[in-house]
Amino acid sequence: MTGGEIFTVPYFSKFLKYLKSKNIIVELLTNGTLIREKDVEFLSQVLNPKTDSVQISLEGPEKVNDFIRGEGVFKKVKNSIKLLTDKNIRVCMSMTINSLNACYIEEMYDFCRELKV
Repeated sequence: MTGGEIFTVPYFSKFLKYLKSKNIIVELLTNGTLIREKDVEFLSQVLNPKTDSVQISLEGPEKVNDFIRGEGVFKKVKNSIKLLTDKNIRVCMSMTINSLNACYIEEMYDFCRELKV
Protein backbone atom coordinates (compact mmCIF):
# COMPACT_ATOMS: atom_id res chain seq x y z
CA MET A 1 0.00 0.00 0.00
CA THR A 2 1.30 3.37 -0.98
CA GLY A 3 -0.25 6.76 -1.36
CA GLY A 4 0.94 9.59 -1.44
CA GLU A 5 1.40 9.12 2.25
CA ILE A 6 -0.74 6.24 3.54
CA PHE A 7 -1.02 7.64 7.06
CA THR A 8 -3.04 10.60 5.70
CA VAL A 9 -5.71 8.39 4.09
CA PRO A 10 -8.86 8.54 6.25
CA TYR A 11 -9.99 4.97 5.45
CA PHE A 12 -6.51 3.45 5.79
CA SER A 13 -7.24 1.40 8.94
CA LYS A 14 -10.51 0.05 7.55
CA PHE A 15 -8.86 -0.96 4.29
CA LEU A 16 -5.92 -2.58 6.05
CA LYS A 17 -8.24 -4.58 8.30
CA TYR A 18 -10.14 -5.74 5.22
CA LEU A 19 -6.94 -6.90 3.47
CA LYS A 20 -5.79 -8.78 6.55
CA SER A 21 -9.24 -10.42 6.93
CA LYS A 22 -8.58 -11.93 3.48
CA ASN A 23 -5.09 -13.11 4.55
CA ILE A 24 -3.39 -10.78 2.09
CA ILE A 25 0.29 -10.08 2.75
CA VAL A 26 0.79 -6.35 3.19
CA GLU A 27 3.74 -4.04 2.68
CA LEU A 28 3.09 -0.44 3.66
CA LEU A 29 5.22 2.22 1.94
CA THR A 30 5.66 5.46 3.87
CA ASN A 31 8.04 8.34 4.34
CA GLY A 32 7.81 7.58 8.08
CA THR A 33 7.23 11.15 9.25
CA LEU A 34 3.59 10.80 10.34
CA ILE A 35 3.72 7.54 12.29
CA ARG A 36 2.44 8.01 15.84
CA GLU A 37 2.38 5.62 18.78
CA LYS A 38 -1.33 4.93 18.25
CA ASP A 39 -0.59 3.97 14.62
CA VAL A 40 2.11 1.56 15.76
CA GLU A 41 -0.22 0.03 18.33
CA PHE A 42 -2.85 -0.51 15.61
CA LEU A 43 -0.30 -1.99 13.19
CA SER A 44 1.04 -4.34 15.88
CA GLN A 45 -2.45 -5.76 16.29
CA VAL A 46 -3.21 -6.11 12.57
CA LEU A 47 0.04 -6.94 10.78
CA ASN A 48 1.61 -10.38 10.77
CA PRO A 49 5.26 -9.96 11.88
CA LYS A 50 6.33 -12.94 9.77
CA THR A 51 4.87 -11.80 6.45
CA ASP A 52 3.92 -8.10 6.57
CA SER A 53 6.21 -5.08 6.68
CA VAL A 54 6.50 -1.32 6.66
CA GLN A 55 8.90 0.16 4.12
CA ILE A 56 10.32 3.55 5.07
CA SER A 57 12.30 5.87 2.82
CA LEU A 58 15.55 7.53 3.83
CA GLU A 59 17.95 9.16 1.41
CA GLY A 60 21.17 8.80 3.37
CA PRO A 61 22.65 9.91 6.66
CA GLU A 62 21.00 12.80 8.50
CA LYS A 63 22.66 15.71 6.67
CA VAL A 64 22.00 14.22 3.23
CA ASN A 65 18.49 12.99 3.98
CA ASP A 66 17.45 16.32 5.49
CA PHE A 67 18.96 18.25 2.56
CA ILE A 68 16.78 16.17 0.20
CA ARG A 69 13.63 15.66 2.31
CA GLY A 70 13.63 18.60 4.72
CA GLU A 71 15.15 19.58 8.04
CA GLY A 72 14.31 17.24 10.91
CA VAL A 73 12.96 14.43 8.74
CA PHE A 74 15.78 12.01 9.56
CA LYS A 75 15.12 12.19 13.31
CA LYS A 76 11.36 11.73 12.82
CA VAL A 77 11.96 8.70 10.63
CA LYS A 78 14.49 7.20 13.02
CA ASN A 79 11.99 7.58 15.84
CA SER A 80 9.27 5.92 13.74
CA ILE A 81 11.56 3.00 12.97
CA LYS A 82 12.28 2.51 16.67
CA LEU A 83 8.56 2.64 17.53
CA LEU A 84 7.82 0.00 14.91
CA THR A 85 10.68 -2.36 15.69
CA ASP A 86 9.97 -2.12 19.42
CA LYS A 87 6.53 -3.57 18.64
CA ASN A 88 8.02 -6.37 16.53
CA ILE A 89 6.87 -4.86 13.24
CA ARG A 90 9.17 -5.73 10.36
CA VAL A 91 10.68 -2.60 8.79
CA CYS A 92 12.44 -2.33 5.44
CA MET A 93 14.31 0.77 4.35
CA SER A 94 14.42 2.15 0.82
CA MET A 95 16.89 4.65 -0.56
CA THR A 96 16.82 6.22 -4.00
CA ILE A 97 20.45 6.31 -5.08
CA ASN A 98 21.66 9.58 -6.62
CA SER A 99 24.83 11.64 -6.87
CA LEU A 100 24.32 13.09 -3.38
CA ASN A 101 24.04 9.79 -1.51
CA ALA A 102 25.70 7.03 -3.53
CA CYS A 103 28.83 7.23 -1.40
CA TYR A 104 26.79 6.51 1.78
CA ILE A 105 25.43 3.07 0.90
CA GLU A 106 27.69 1.22 3.35
CA GLU A 107 26.97 3.74 6.11
CA MET A 108 23.22 3.30 5.56
CA TYR A 109 23.63 -0.47 5.58
CA ASP A 110 25.30 -0.21 9.01
CA PHE A 111 22.56 2.18 10.18
CA CYS A 112 19.90 -0.35 9.16
CA ARG A 113 21.69 -3.18 10.94
CA GLU A 114 21.97 -1.05 14.08
CA LEU A 115 18.20 -0.43 14.04
CA LYS A 116 17.40 -4.06 13.16
CA VAL A 117 15.89 -3.05 9.82
